[in-house]
Amino acid sequence: MQALNSDVYRRREHLAALVALLLCAFALFANTFGAEWNYDDFPVIVENPDVLSFGNFFKDQFPGRPLREFTFVIDHALFGMEPAGWHIQHLFWHALCAWLLWLLVVRLDFSRPTAWIAALFFLVHPLQVEAVANISHRKESLALAFCLMAMLAFIRGCHSEGPHRIGWVAAAFALVGVGCLGKQTAVAAFPLFLVYEWIYLPRERWCLLRWWKPLAAASAVCALGLAWWLMFGQGGEKYLSGIRAVLSFKANCLDPVQMTFDAFSRTILKAWLFMTAKWVLPVGLAAEYIITVPPGWFDPWVLGGLALAGGWLTAMVLLIRRKSPLLFPVAWTGLFFLPTSNIWPLAYLAADRYLYAPTVGVAILAAVLLVRLFAAQPKAAWATAGVLLIVLSVLTWRQNEVWRTPETLWVHAVEINPTSGFALSNMGTIEYLKGNLAKAYEYYSRAVDSNPLNPAAQHNMGMVFEKIGDKPRMYQFYRNFLLLKHDVWAKDQKALEARLAKQYGARFVGGQFVFDK
Repeated sequence: MQALNSDVYRRREHLAALVALLLCAFALFANTFGAEWNYDDFPVIVENPDVLSFGNFFKDQFPGRPLREFTFVIDHALFGMEPAGWHIQHLFWHALCAWLLWLLVVRLDFSRPTAWIAALFFLVHPLQVEAVANISHRKESLALAFCLMAMLAFIRGCHSEGPHRIGWVAAAFALVGVGCLGKQTAVAAFPLFLVYEWIYLPRERWCLLRWWKPLAAASAVCALGLAWWLMFGQGGEKYLSGIRAVLSFKANCLDPVQMTFDAFSRTILKAWLFMTAKWVLPVGLAAEYIITVPPGWFDPWVLGGLALAGGWLTAMVLLIRRKSPLLFPVAWTGLFFLPTSNIWPLAYLAADRYLYAPTVGVAILAAVLLVRLFAAQPKAAWATAGVLLIVLSVLTWRQNEVWRTPETLWVHAVEINPTSGFALSNMGTIEYLKGNLAKAYEYYSRAVDSNPLNPAAQHNMGMVFEKIGDKPRMYQFYRNFLLLKHDVWAKDQKALEARLAKQYGARFVGGQFVFDK
């Protein structure tokens, strides 16, 4: 009877936690319900035929992230193309992640106050706004939710016997697989299974670690294969091409001579420190960041990035040796940050959404630190946590307003990063669509001046001059656009060439326009 009562109490506690976190999420992000389609919503949702029906979904005309698009089909069936209704499911996934984090902290044998502070810290931190306010970024919460479910299933399996153990572990692997359909960074959950076994299980209870030698051998083979591909295959050129793209578009590095691995290494160290600082001081958040190339290895940003990386590695080694429970959140933070850290060049050097999943580890560490700091004064711990959460909530509410419309988003991005060609070009397009060509020209000119290697800025300047009938300057900027070769713009460049040939008899040959007689 006592065990039965205990189970009932536990279920009620879990349900109460879920309801409380759902209410907090919907209250804190209530002002997102009035937001318009924004940012990546246009290509991912508005212009994506796959979200219109389940029949279209299976046609896969817009290859992307299947789990995310599947949830979009449900939203479209319920709410059509009105974005307000889509936020209901969107906020559910964010709140679910917070609740699953609460469960995970409890399963990791931390205290209830630690679980609550960690879950609320994750829920309300302003860095989460990009992933929560912008519907197209639902991939972040979907992937994280399934990773957290996978971790809980694995823990259940570790403490089960016989077929139940095999079933739960298999379910954990399957859940990570589903998470990868939302975002591939979900693979970071796999090594965390090993971390959990190392910390919490005696050797005779190991499930995966008993195969550590084959796992280590397989990892070594993969590492050697990657090294061969980089040195002797096409990987090296792809890597250097990625470096050039990231440095030119997101660091305003315009000199090809400076687009080196050395410069890129310094820049990503600076980006690591820049983004880590946003956890501590979450102000100046924006949809676009320009991380300029540090002048040398003794630059304070570079030294700080090196200290950060070295500190994480040192902490990992010490915590592994001690089998400390703190190893889990430290490992979680680093392993989930790794896929978006630009060790392999990505589209962005820094983005708030990149820290959505890593914030789980930071939230646990912050909660543990706070509870231990005030171990002798629990009320002081709750008071401090309350003040901190209120401040973060106010910042989050204000950041939600930034994402209300495309104009509010890009006005803010230009304020934060006035040399961002991407943000300036987007502001120019907003003015262009309003019919304000003079203002559009001003923003496009600033974008070209900031970064002449930005294809969007060159194309849009040509678009303005085409609108006012200045064909010589139109062809000048369209030519600049067509000469900037980049995979992302290849389709648009072909479309422009076809349109100019049909409409004006202007064919682009050998880097110049040739006119049909």
